[in-house]
Amino acid sequence: MLEGRYKVEGVGLNFLTKVLAVHDPSRFTVFNQPIAQALEHFKYERTRGYPPSQRYLEFADLMKRFLKESGGRSSLDLDNFFYEYWNKHLKKKRGGH
Repeated sequence: MLEGRYKVEGVGLNFLTKVLAVHDPSRFTVFNQPIAQALEHFKYERTRGYPPSQRYLEFADLMKRFLKESGGRSSLDLDNFFYEYWNKHLKKKRGGH
C-alpha cells in the first residue's frame, strides 16, 4: 500500500488509518493487525483484486454501517472494541502482536 515515490519510511497502514480516524471518526476506521485478526475471526473477507486503498475504503464503509447499527459514537469506539476482542480472545492463541 505504501510504496512508490511518496513512501515515507516508518509510516504504515496502522499510522495512516489512525490519522484518518482521528481526523474524521465518522468516516474512517483504524486498521491494524489486531483489528485484522479480530475481523478474520468473525469471517470478514476482504475483496480480492482491489488495490489496498480501495480495500481500505470498502472496509471503512462497512465499519461505518456497523457503527451505525451498533450505536457507537465514532469509529474510535470500533477500534477499542476490536482491539479489546483481540486482546482478550486472540492474542494468546496467535502469539501476540
